[in-house]
Amino acid sequence: MEEQTEQAAPAESVESPGPDVKAVEEEIPPSSPEQIDSGQVGYLGKTFVQPKPVTEAQTHQGTECSSVIKAFSPGSFSGIRSLPTNLHPDFRQQSLTQTLESTKEEKLVKSSSPTRPSTTRLSPDKSRPGASPLPKGQRRRQKYGGMPQTFTSYEYMSDPVQDKLARRREEIDEGKNKWLSTEDFKTHKARGLLNRYTYSISPYELLQEAAKRESSDTKLKILHGPVRAGGCVNEAQQAKIRVKELLKSLLSLLRADWPNSEIDAFVDDEGWVVVSYAKEGLDLKQLNAYMNRFAKRSPKVYEFKLKKDATRWGVTNEDMENIFFVFCPPWIHSKPDLSKSLNGSRAVVDTSNELALDSGRVPFGPQSASGNCIQIHVRNLSYAFTT
Repeated sequence: MEEQTEQAAPAESVESPGPDVKAVEEEIPPSSPEQIDSGQVGYLGKTFVQPKPVTEAQTHQGTECSSVIKAFSPGSFSGIRSLPTNLHPDFRQQSLTQTLESTKEEKLVKSSSPTRPSTTRLSPDKSRPGASPLPKGQRRRQKYGGMPQTFTSYEYMSDPVQDKLARRREEIDEGKNKWLSTEDFKTHKARGLLNRYTYSISPYELLQEAAKRESSDTKLKILHGPVRAGGCVNEAQQAKIRVKELLKSLLSLLRADWPNSEIDAFVDDEGWVVVSYAKEGLDLKQLNAYMNRFAKRSPKVYEFKLKKDATRWGVTNEDMENIFFVFCPPWIHSKPDLSKSLNGSRAVVDTSNELALDSGRVPFGPQSASGNCIQIHVRNLSYAFTT
């Protein structure tokens, strides 16, 4: 107790904040430990996150730096529009007195109803910052609010979210109006003509009839060449019938590329297609290169299925006046069969001693003259095979 009195002694020498504050402190009744209930204790009862009110009067003035920080802190003012009304000599002292009185009233209410300490917070409290009305255009700064580190908003500043929604609505309206016409709906002058004559056929029926006719025409078409009653068509015979057409087409193509040379196309006694050039005034190397390309790329050669005879391609000598190129048509085999006189006589071989079925092993059991096996029934190993 003596230490506490010694520590409290220098505090008495400090200037008191004012007679009003001391009068308020004297009216607060002292509370003994016996009167404190568990419901009144802050950490035992129901608590709410609220700004901590000022319960003690200022006993001293801080340094110049601390006073500047307090003056410009967010708690030192309520809004720009309300600042001119508070600029009077004793506005800080009056705010402090009002805070102390509200704290005193709250403690008295708590002591009167200790069982439900939270019911007092349901009534409007002027000491709380949320209960006081805000000026127009002001938004109070909150710790977890939508506008951190700000204290006000302005009416002349537009909301970017609302501006974006407004632009989107305008785009939708423009897209809809693009397809709308200001003119009245017009009907065609031929409206109702289809129903004027009931006996006439409908254009839809005409379309169906045309589709049926087209399908029947396609079925009647010959898609795989001419048909003969004798069977399949022999392509070689059909090409041989068109020999004159083949020779005329070859001459027209070759003379168009070699207009200043004498060219002839004919069929020899064996049926080979021969093309001859007069050697006078021609370069044989260029002619050979041209004919090689002609035999590979000409459409007529592919149409009649002509093949180059390599053994008689570009045949000539010094005594000849012409050079010959021979094509093998499809009605002639490229490798004809040789005659029997050229093959020679074949030696006769005795086949009487050969094994049956041309195999190197002796077949099991009896067999016929043609080599087929005969079914047998084996009765006993000591007996011979019986049929």
